[in-house]
Amino acid sequence: MLLVGLLLKRHGSEQIGSIFIIGCLIAWLILIKPVSWAFICVPVILILNFILSKKTVLKRTFAMLLGAALVFSAGSLYRFSVHQSWTSGSFLGNQLIGKLAFADFDPEKTPYPAASKHWLTLMEQSKSLRAQHTEGLNEQFIFSLNIYDYLRFRKMPEILQQADIPQNEQGRALNEIAFSIIRQAPGDYLNDVAINLFGLWTLAELQPASMTQEYNLKIAKIRPELLDEITPYRPEPQNLWTFAAIKLFLAIAATVNLIVIFLGLKQLLVRLNPLPSEGLGLFLMAVMIQSYFLLTASLQAGLIRYAITAWPLHLALTIAATVFLFDHYFNTSRPTN
Repeated sequence: MLLVGLLLKRHGSEQIGSIFIIGCLIAWLILIKPVSWAFICVPVILILNFILSKKTVLKRTFAMLLGAALVFSAGSLYRFSVHQSWTSGSFLGNQLIGKLAFADFDPEKTPYPAASKHWLTLMEQSKSLRAQHTEGLNEQFIFSLNIYDYLRFRKMPEILQQADIPQNEQGRALNEIAFSIIRQAPGDYLNDVAINLFGLWTLAELQPASMTQEYNLKIAKIRPELLDEITPYRPEPQNLWTFAAIKLFLAIAATVNLIVIFLGLKQLLVRLNPLPSEGLGLFLMAVMIQSYFLLTASLQAGLIRYAITAWPLHLALTIAATVFLFDHYFNTSRPTN
């Protein structure tokens, strides 16, 4: 997040050197953590702003691409020198498998019907328990945490054995299975994305004592029905005041975020005017948070450790945007042009 702060600060001058650094930082973040592909929104927004500002677009775009290319090239050289491979292994299929645990699909329409049938057999009981014993998004999200890692790590080797898939082909096979299921059941996949996006924005793992007690009693009641390999996730009760303070801040942060994005899009896409430097940084931060959460929810479980990563941006955006909005829209003593 310090890198992101530096990125936004350096952009203020709009010099070619600053744009070059932006490309370097975006590529560096992606090399460190692939989910940082969500931040590709930054150069896209900057290029659009350059166009509307009637600035030299090609020169600035080339500077960003050059910075990114140099960092990606250095990362590939390092990877090859250490691992004798130009590319890193893909875990996309493995991650998507966990998110598709509750999907309904026809195994005969997947690349590996035998493996897919075994999958449905394993998940039948858990899908039934989820439908019968969970109410509301909070409980659905928390219950899904039990199944996400259970399916990907504990049962996926067993599932793949049903199709006699060689070890070196399993990554590719998981990708094919996952995407074939998404094509069959896009609604189930999008439902999981929505639940995990809710979990990220609300820190749904944090619940008050009353909710955790009720949920844990449900888990204790259905525990004999759960598969032996699953260790039920039980949320820890939070102090009511702590819980209320965190949820209140998140509600304010989400509201401010949406207001900033609405005003930014209105300026860029409706009025076709560039954003001023002070508003551009706020708009970039708001979109970065939304993009990061959306990509995380699309590929992974919305765990609290992923949500906490965005809190420095949450805090900076909420404070800075509140001051900016008050000064520009509610401060009657501010001189008008």
